Amino acid sequence: MADRHVLVVPNGDGFGPSALCSHVVRDLLSRHSSLRVTIRTGKALYNARLFGDTGRVTIEAATGGIRLEKVKGRTSIPKTLAALDQYCAWSKAFPIGDDVDVVFEFGVPAAARRASERGIPRVSLFDHCWSRTLVTILEEQQKSYESLSHWHQWSQAEQQEWLQLAARIQEDEAATNNLFTLPPFLTPEAYTKYWREEIGVEPRQLDGVLGGSPSRSRAQACAALGLTDPVPAILVQGGDTPAWDGVLPRLIDELRQREGRADPYVVIYAPERLGLAPLQGPRLKMLGPPSGGTIQEILPAIDFMVTRAGGGSVNDAVACRVPFVCVEEPGHAQVMAILDACEARGLTRRIGWSSFSAAAILDAWRSAHGTDVLRAVPNGAERTVAAAILSCL
Repeated sequence: MADRHVLVVPNGDGFGPSALCSHVVRDLLSRHSSLRVTIRTGKALYNARLFGDTGRVTIEAATGGIRLEKVKGRTSIPKTLAALDQYCAWSKAFPIGDDVDVVFEFGVPAAARRASERGIPRVSLFDHCWSRTLVTILEEQQKSYESLSHWHQWSQAEQQEWLQLAARIQEDEAATNNLFTLPPFLTPEAYTKYWREEIGVEPRQLDGVLGGSPSRSRAQACAALGLTDPVPAILVQGGDTPAWDGVLPRLIDELRQREGRADPYVVIYAPERLGLAPLQGPRLKMLGPPSGGTIQEILPAIDFMVTRAGGGSVNDAVACRVPFVCVEEPGHAQVMAILDACEARGLTRRIGWSSFSAAAILDAWRSAHGTDVLRAVPNGAERTVAAAILSCL
């Protein structure tokens, strides 16, 4: 295993792909002291915070990838098409060094395609299927346009360009030959069926979530967050999605106005790009970017979580047995499919997008269920993926 090199490529459309991949990387490093890992991603700073100066993980900043651009919480067709205009050229030129032994990608099918062309083993992990998600967005927005006039009306040229993009991405997706998907409530059956029947790749669905063994105790996590009073704590965390950018300032103002000594702590993650002032108040706390681990490191301090139904956020809540509620995200078919699947299994409840407020958050916390249904889901599934990567070596 000496001098073997694994290239890890998490998509940069949010923190979730990098966070989920980090559990696999840590398991790989724990098994073999001489293994080298390079992480290439648009979230280079976040990954540097995840791993620190280990001496065995190299972080490379990258551009490109697949990202759904949002306006007022909904996927913007023109902006997404503009952002992905150079996808084909980027995919064909995706760089893989001569010393790479295995490529491990999450949501970057171009990496699988280039590895396939080079004869390099590849392992993929994903919570949906980009080509299927793009087609579904087109179908749903066309169907809903008449009743939702604030959504974009597609031109014939845009429809054709969108479908061509989905087809090109599907070609890249077909290049993986070792695909893992997350459990059914995180990768609904419609996606695993699409992988199997439309792309021709047989997915191996994990039977559990990733992580679930944070190194911090509750006391240590509370100290890291500055929670000094023996009261419950709520985490409001939408990750790096721009869908919440317009909501968070209003939500913070509402919480400030309601704040009282009898309230629980409310810890809010707000992306740095919003430039929000630090929260002031005995019960409001701002969550900064974690260092030395994913958000799972602070979850021992959290009694209830408010999030979107992204694969990473839901994975973390289930892995750490934190009751949670999901805010709807109209216009994002994959997120809504995860929410439907989680709700059907009894893992969560939902807050409507138009109802997303401080009052709704506190009401959801007061009526939260226990953790029995969460504990029934195995965690530590990163070991299965790491074993597959090592078998390629």
